[in-house]
Amino acid sequence: MKTTVIIPNYNGIQYLEDCLSSLKGEQAHIIVVDNGSTDGSFEMIGEKFPTVRTIRFSKNTGFCKAINAGVAVASTQYVVFLNNDTVVEAG
Repeated sequence: MKTTVIIPNYNGIQYLEDCLSSLKGEQAHIIVVDNGSTDGSFEMIGEKFPTVRTIRFSKNTGFCKAINAGVAVASTQYVVFLNNDTVVEAG
């Protein structure tokens, strides 16, 4: 794989499942960086999307720190930042 998709998340359970579902079948590594969510979104990832890599902070550290944490562990040639309320459509 040549691409990693990094998704920062903070209490975004109402969006995150649709976002991750829309990425199924894409040839990319997916990393969700959770900023201390308390809405069950982190747990939902483990239950419904076990192949998604997660990084979890104990508190909301902000967008920039979340993105940087994802980039630090990405090992692909390309990195894409994706908001958790985005649904990716084919094509």
